[in-house]
Amino acid sequence: MSPELNLRTKTAKPPLRITIDTREQTPLPFPADLVEVTRATVPVFDYALTGDEAGFAVERKSASDFLSSIIMQDNYNRELAKVWKAKAAGFGLVVYVIEADFAHFMDERVYRQFSSGRVTSALLLRKWRHLTHDEGVLIHFAGSRELAARSIMALLKQRRDYLEHF
Repeated sequence: MSPELNLRTKTAKPPLRITIDTREQTPLPFPADLVEVTRATVPVFDYALTGDEAGFAVERKSASDFLSSIIMQDNYNRELAKVWKAKAAGFGLVVYVIEADFAHFMDERVYRQFSSGRVTSALLLRKWRHLTHDEGVLIHFAGSRELAARSIMALLKQRRDYLEHF
């Protein structure tokens, strides 16, 4: 792929510069010809524009990580603390990108690993509703790791374009 062209000036835009948090255990792969990756601390969440780490960032979750972050109360409280920290820092939008589709979490077989029998899709839906409605978190179910990377690239490109104009 060639670098994206700016149609107004016909000049190639520089690659998207993304900072991936050093605590991110399985960073997403990005196309080297479109994205310049730096590993550094992102104050809240996992992926940000380089130089804008304190202004906006995206949280990425694998299917299993999202499930444990939502279902286990201590983990959920940690997620809420991150959301509140982002809001206190002035993030106008809090975004989670999930590497699975929504249908995955509606399949009751996913919950068999929890022996109590009280963990079902209904519990996940309750927590999802709370995060989206009450906390204002946008949760994007990308469907796969590859699509999660593309989604994060698109969100950060939009952020870059926004910052260039305002």
